[in-house]
Amino acid sequence: MFYVSGDEKVKEVKVRARGGEGSTTFENFFPEGKMPKSYKVFAEMVLEPGCSVGQHEHHGESETYYVLSGTGEINVNGETLQAKPGDVAVCHSGSFHSAKNTSDKELRILAMIVLEPAG
Repeated sequence: MFYVSGDEKVKEVKVRARGGEGSTTFENFFPEGKMPKSYKVFAEMVLEPGCSVGQHEHHGESETYYVLSGTGEINVNGETLQAKPGDVAVCHSGSFHSAKNTSDKELRILAMIVLEPAG
């Protein structure tokens, strides 16, 4: 078993993440070099009101969004989900997606990118 304290999260702010609007804060759970090999990202994304992560595509990996708090829109392959806490959206390899905070409170999403096996 491997344990990382939430106090060890590393914050990174990205302006216009993937071509989106505003700034998105990524609170990465694993310090550099400690990420399990099959994971590419395991982070809490924080989108302030009006901010977004622009549409982007994944290849050889899938990304899962789990909404922790707040509300917004998650779009996967042109289908828009009015996202609320407890909702899950999965973007498989070859698919595209985006996320946007459409509310007046911050939107928190657990984001996990996992490498997909070749084949």
